[in-house]
Amino acid sequence: MHEVNYSDVEQGTKEWLDLRMGKMSASRAKDLLATVKYGEAAMYKNYRAELTVERITGFRPERYVTKQMEYGTETETVAATMYSLQTGTVVAVCGIYTIEGKNVCASPDRLVGEDGLIEIKCRELANHIQSIVDGKVPREYYQQIQFQLWVTNRQWCDYVSYGDEMPENAQLFIKRIERDEDVINELIERSKQMEEDIAKMTETVTTFKLNKES
Repeated sequence: MHEVNYSDVEQGTKEWLDLRMGKMSASRAKDLLATVKYGEAAMYKNYRAELTVERITGFRPERYVTKQMEYGTETETVAATMYSLQTGTVVAVCGIYTIEGKNVCASPDRLVGEDGLIEIKCRELANHIQSIVDGKVPREYYQQIQFQLWVTNRQWCDYVSYGDEMPENAQLFIKRIERDEDVINELIERSKQMEEDIAKMTETVTTFKLNKES
């Protein structure tokens, strides 16, 4: 287990965003792990460029917030309450976790006891229905959860999908996800590769000189 740093700041605030600046985050795990058969995946390349820009300039592009994202934020508390009522557990909001000496961070939706987390997704009805049908967590969210478990040193996470437009019996889906050391090891290796790639890109950009003769 590694040394975990925790900052008790409200998620979404400027202070929280500043702590995330230039760091690989759990919400972008799918971009970090993106691969193609030959060459690099576009999602990985774009993420690498984004992180490099943030580290060099300290500039963070404004994030476009969709109506679905707004709804998800507004409904998250309802979903967390329903989870607590269904499971009989107490959940707690949290700030941001980082690993000492690494540029990675995670901000779980809620904490459960000393070992658990919950990750809440609201009104993504296609994923919600599919999870109910096959009993599985969408791959990108599974990767996000494993990133959170890695950074926080916790043991499990309950994936919580909530859809208030569904019939009452099918509004809530809960799936327990345990630590997957194979995926976590892959995240560790990919994060090391990302650091190497960012270092090379930073060196190229900061030493660049325009060749006026070209």
